[in-house]
Order: sequence, then structure tokens, then C-alpha cells
Amino acid sequence: MKKILIISLLCVCANTYSQNIVGTWKRVSSVLEYTNGKTDDLQKLMESTFPCITEIKYVFEQSGKHFMVIPKDCKSIPNTEANWKVLGNQLIMNQKSGKEILNINYDLDFSGNTMTMTPIIPKQQSLLKRKE
Repeated sequence: MKKILIISLLCVCANTYSQNIVGTWKRVSSVLEYTNGKTDDLQKLMESTFPCITEIKYVFEQSGKHFMVIPKDCKSIPNTEANWKVLGNQLIMNQKSGKEILNINYDLDFSGNTMTMTPIIPKQQSLLKRKE
């Protein structure tokens, strides 16, 4: 019984200190990490190509809906809509893309008013066969 109580208290504490994703966010960085550990922040490149992206807002509603508010001068950026939920430190999104639904999962980390979303990319095998 003591073990169950301790585990329950730890879960309550973890939930008490976790930050809520609900609200309006702006992208300030987009880091690409290579297999060799090197990283590049692609935000400046994206801003030079599409200056309007600095004004895009990412909205996460309490209802579990996610959408983007895209400025009028940013017509080339496709609007995305998704349903989301948070389980522990993972964000699970079901994003509509045309007629398909994409399931995308992210690890979440909060620091002050900054949320870091790291995509969880499953390891996939690639089979190549030599053409003879």
C-alpha cells in the first residue's frame, strides 16, 4: 500500500509542475539534428525565404483542436489542422493532410514560456536489393 501511495504522489507532483500546451504560440527556432550530432537552426533560412512565417501563430485549443493563423501575405504556406492530446511528456497529433490523417508524436519539454517539440521518428528499416 505504501508503494502505491508514493507512486500516486509522484504522479500528482509531476502533473502539478507540467506546463499546459493550451494557448497561442510562435515558432522561434527549427533545429535539424544530423546523425553525427551536428545541428543547424533552419529558422533564419525559412525566414529569408518566407519572411511572413515570423507572424504565423500556432493555436492549441482546450478542446483538442490545433490550427495555424497564417497572415494574408503568406498564401504559399499550407494551413494545417489537427487534433491533439498530451500523454505524459508526449504530444500526440492527428493531422489532416488532404484526405489522409497523419499521426505525428512529439516529446515535449517546457522552459519558462518556451515549448520544445521534438518529433519522435520511428526507426525504420530500408531494404535494398542489388539489381543484377
